[in-house]
Amino acid sequence: MIADPARSGLGKAGVTTLLDTAAPTVVLVSCDAVAAARDARLLVDAGYDLVNAEVLDLFPHTHHVEVVSRFVRD
Repeated sequence: MIADPARSGLGKAGVTTLLDTAAPTVVLVSCDAVAAARDARLLVDAGYDLVNAEVLDLFPHTHHVEVVSRFVRD
């Protein structure tokens, strides 16, 4: 499952919807580092392991970054 939510992130409602799919792997594309951290915690608390995360500077000379994280069910 690939999730690429708005800047506000998945939040509890989005994570709940994602969990209903029972996807074995989730790739989360976040355009806000704070939302990425919050959503990562929600996914880990729900039984996913954070396998890796990459920070991509797609907007040089700004404070905006993309965080791409991969989670797998444990």
